[in-house]
Amino acid sequence: MTILNGLLVMAYGSPESMDEIGAFYTHIRGGNPPAPHEIADLRRRYEAVGGVDHLRRETFGQAEALATVLDEEQPGKWLVRVGMRHSTPFIEDAVEDLVDSGVARIVGLVLAPHWSRASVGEYERRMLRAVAGRIRAAVVPSWYSLDAVVSFHAEQVRRARMKVEAAVVLFSAHSLPLQLLMGDPYPQQLFDGAKRIAERAGLRMWQDWACVWQSAGRRGADWAAPDVSEVIRMLATTSRRRGVIVCPHGFASEHLEVLYDLDIEARTVAEGLGLEFWRTPTVGRDPSVTRALARAVLREADPASSR
Repeated sequence: MTILNGLLVMAYGSPESMDEIGAFYTHIRGGNPPAPHEIADLRRRYEAVGGVDHLRRETFGQAEALATVLDEEQPGKWLVRVGMRHSTPFIEDAVEDLVDSGVARIVGLVLAPHWSRASVGEYERRMLRAVAGRIRAAVVPSWYSLDAVVSFHAEQVRRARMKVEAAVVLFSAHSLPLQLLMGDPYPQQLFDGAKRIAERAGLRMWQDWACVWQSAGRRGADWAAPDVSEVIRMLATTSRRRGVIVCPHGFASEHLEVLYDLDIEARTVAEGLGLEFWRTPTVGRDPSVTRALARAVLREADPASSR
């Protein structure tokens, strides 16, 4: 079997065990070890969601699902690998594996729907540095506007609204430091994506939904706001709505930022204020989204194709 193309599925990474939380956190901080209380806090959060393996398991599962679709579309022509930003297997190691395997080109797919220099842009830079011009390489740009992605979230919002009456829908995404967002397309893409979903779900603009941020860093620069919990508190005092529905459209799978920051922290805030709380699923391995992403990969591999 001749492999002609390589797909590099990229994600943030996570520690492989509780014992590696310190090393993982140190890598995120550019080699500067965190304080003991910071490690303890991260450990507590992982313990609260049942362990450290959620993102790793989801990422490899998504990569496997993409490999299946690519093999259906172009049998025997794709080799799929996972590369992580802050844990093994690192992006650079996955690139070397693909190059050594003889692929003619590499297409990168970051499991983050919206583009920003600090997130998807950094994955792209690392992948291209590792390739070093040896073979052709490209990265799928933002994929939040794919029809399958919009339809998935809209359907989940519609279902949630049947369960939580008179609820405001909050579209959440990971916050970034404000200094990194100057001239960056990330905020506009988040709003555009939320608007597309809201319109398809039949939500009224400025009345039924809003964009919020979450998972801001616990130290350092000012981060984009308002935070989801802040908005929930505001709604409890200024709105007659009886509940909130959070749609984490900025995330591709269920991991710490979703399972803890939303399912535990935001839910605790909402219910403590007497509001119903509902969180819609992430796209994960949804078959329609997976097929749409695979076809985006095929288009990137052959831009001239009419596929």
